[in-house]
Amino acid sequence: MTRNSLERRKVFLRRLASLPVIAFVAALVLLSAACNNVNLAGKGSGSGTVSLAIGDVLTKSVRSAGEPLRQTLAAGTEYTVKARLSGGHTAETSITVDSGKLAGAALSFEGIPIGVTVRLDLEVWAGNSLVWIGSTVDDHTVVSGENPLSVEVGRVSGVLLWDSTSVNIAPYGNYESKTSLLTNGSPDPVWCFDNLGNLYWYTAGENAVIRSKLQADGTYSALDGNYTGGSDFLAYDNITDSLYKMLGTEIIKAEESTGSHLPEEAISPEEVSSPVAFAVHDNIAYIVDVVGENEDGILQIIIRNYNLGTSSRLTESSMYQLPPSFGTNPSYQMIYHEGALYLLLSRVSIYTMYDTSVPTESYSLGAVLKINPDTLALDTSFGYQGYLGLADTSQTISGINATDAVTDGTVVYHGPTSSNDASVFYGPQGFVAIMPKKLVIADAGFSVSEDGNKIALTKKSRIITVDLETLAFETERVEDSYYQSEYPSSSTSGYEYIK
Repeated sequence: MTRNSLERRKVFLRRLASLPVIAFVAALVLLSAACNNVNLAGKGSGSGTVSLAIGDVLTKSVRSAGEPLRQTLAAGTEYTVKARLSGGHTAETSITVDSGKLAGAALSFEGIPIGVTVRLDLEVWAGNSLVWIGSTVDDHTVVSGENPLSVEVGRVSGVLLWDSTSVNIAPYGNYESKTSLLTNGSPDPVWCFDNLGNLYWYTAGENAVIRSKLQADGTYSALDGNYTGGSDFLAYDNITDSLYKMLGTEIIKAEESTGSHLPEEAISPEEVSSPVAFAVHDNIAYIVDVVGENEDGILQIIIRNYNLGTSSRLTESSMYQLPPSFGTNPSYQMIYHEGALYLLLSRVSIYTMYDTSVPTESYSLGAVLKINPDTLALDTSFGYQGYLGLADTSQTISGINATDAVTDGTVVYHGPTSSNDASVFYGPQGFVAIMPKKLVIADAGFSVSEDGNKIALTKKSRIITVDLETLAFETERVEDSYYQSEYPSSSTSGYEYIK
């Protein structure tokens, strides 16, 4: 990891304020209205006690999210609840409690000076699985007497890990403890999460979509199947509790939110010709469509949204001209999260001269874009000119040896270098988990360096967590077989893998 454990925790928990797209929205409204008893009770004139009624926060959230409390918080699951004060006073505490007794559990901090401003952050763990996170909505200045605050909490899903043979899921931050879900028969998986952390996966079989449910202890129910592709996109509407697939230019709604089989009742939005990304929220479908190249050879895309009830278009974005470094065939994925659309772009490729096998250009890069769901406008403050994590550096290496007639060549590498790889992408492959106020992204590609008269390619497979308030990256390397089984061939003259 690129940070020590204390800094990692601070970034991970910082200012988890608003969870508008988590399926706990109804719960959070209730939490705010009831001021779920995070109390700052003055203790004399110089200090106070900060206490958190854990049971009020979690049990009301679970009920409002539609989960039976007796099943989700049944006795037998042991939770470790950790809380941290930050701001004008810092302190940490934790308790371990059986889920059957969680409703009456509480945490407290004593001796907090009156007049300081504090924030309280919360983690709930089941073994090695982080399953809930939350924080106070606003910083609070401690005063004499009772100081009720509101706390918002949200579910943390597992993290998808896949290679050329299998699909796995692991607790966030504990990737060695993975559980096998499916046999992977295709390099292009199709999946989505709902905001309760449940996973939906397209598998072999006619229109088959199966759900793996996130359990109270942070594990997932077993799946049975072989992923072989077939559906272009899957998306879950957390407002209407509906699952959709998009096959070609048709959108098909699931019969049940649990998945299983999808009936052939298609919605055909107007004007869609070459869709490359798809998301659904509140009965509105958002589609990224490739328009083609302009006169300068720059790829152009457009974003449209459609009312799924009427299949009519609502809004159309301006034409997006992608940066030239993405070429004409990048990969895409889009989700609706925290009140916005987030679009991943990725390019991982090597080009050689037509008449020889001498390498000329290498690309290993990507970006995430933030898009207003109402206007479909790009948020240009999110990253450089709206492209967060896009490497703006290139490296030229000359004198590359080839085995055929041409013995000297030059290659230009577009991608991260050792000086900036903690803040940019090598090649984002998808949103692999759901977490409040964060984006969790699989990143896989390669770096380039000189190795005598050869180009040395080093595989990069990482999980990147983007803090949506600070835009900071937290990176953690995983096995280099994950996420991208088809790296550019190292048999190309002038290239070889060193890892």
